[in-house]
Amino acid sequence: MSGTGLGTRRRFLSVGVSAVVVASSLLLVAPDVGARASTRVANPYCGVTAKAPQYHHVIVIAMENHSYSSVVGTSSSVFVDSLIAKCALATNDHNVTHYSLPNYLALTSGMTLAQLGPYVGDCSPTGCSRPVTARSIFAETVGHGGWRAYDESMPVPCDRYGSGEYAPRHNPAVYYTALHAGCPLYDIALGPTSSSSLLRDFTHEASAPAFAFVTPNLCHDTHDCSVAVGDAWLHTWVSALVNTPVYRSHDVAIIVTWDEGEPSSGGENCVANLVDQSCHVAAIIVAPSVHPGTRSALAFSHYSVLATAEDLLHLPRLNAAVTARSMVAAFNL
Repeated sequence: MSGTGLGTRRRFLSVGVSAVVVASSLLLVAPDVGARASTRVANPYCGVTAKAPQYHHVIVIAMENHSYSSVVGTSSSVFVDSLIAKCALATNDHNVTHYSLPNYLALTSGMTLAQLGPYVGDCSPTGCSRPVTARSIFAETVGHGGWRAYDESMPVPCDRYGSGEYAPRHNPAVYYTALHAGCPLYDIALGPTSSSSLLRDFTHEASAPAFAFVTPNLCHDTHDCSVAVGDAWLHTWVSALVNTPVYRSHDVAIIVTWDEGEPSSGGENCVANLVDQSCHVAAIIVAPSVHPGTRSALAFSHYSVLATAEDLLHLPRLNAAVTARSMVAAFNL
């Protein structure tokens, strides 16, 4: 990350962000805005501003191994359903393939199915037959707002070896060879909410990265534990994020998605398969300009998530994201 570029951009933004905060405060206390203003006050997650601002931060939260029907409209997904009602849902979203690792690489680099072939077996960062040399959104943000990955239960920064409830295959940043030099500085432990590096970074505009990738541990991401456990984790963390000063300044878009559906059958082209439920996942979009209750049936994929992040951050699209449908228009971003 270029410290000079980041500092320059933050100084440029500080006046604009302050103006947005003041304008938002005036909007919420204006005397004649009626029921619409009341709705905005009651829902701090989305619908706070009718017009999309220029977002400077995108946070992607990656959950695990559950198809759309397992996490939307179930008795175990109380918070997820409430979040969908407050914000927005892509009802026709798809993972790229199976298993985990290629989906995480697709989410962050747009690598095509052919490029992902060597990683379908969930190889470890030190055991893959080929190093991952593809350019990633992490590298794109260097000098343009920077990146961070926040990994729950990771013992040491940029840990390339799995232990306990931490799995490197769910932490894509540790795979990209171009990131190795700076990885320990920017791929860090999530920590508890009371002292989380994520929440601390989004307390101030100057410390918030342009792109953040959040990985729960193997229990909280629902890989090893129930949907209800993951739902409770999302309740804690999404609620905390939308109450950070940077989110409340209308400067953050959050996308919550699941890496793949089940049952998996390694190597399948899920972008082209709109019928198989193991290819159908949920994507929830949370941002101040999202109209509450929005649902889009347009076909999206993990490549769409990457394209959306790149479009919002004014970055060139990578690989398969070049032709992917962005979520920007569908969700008023």
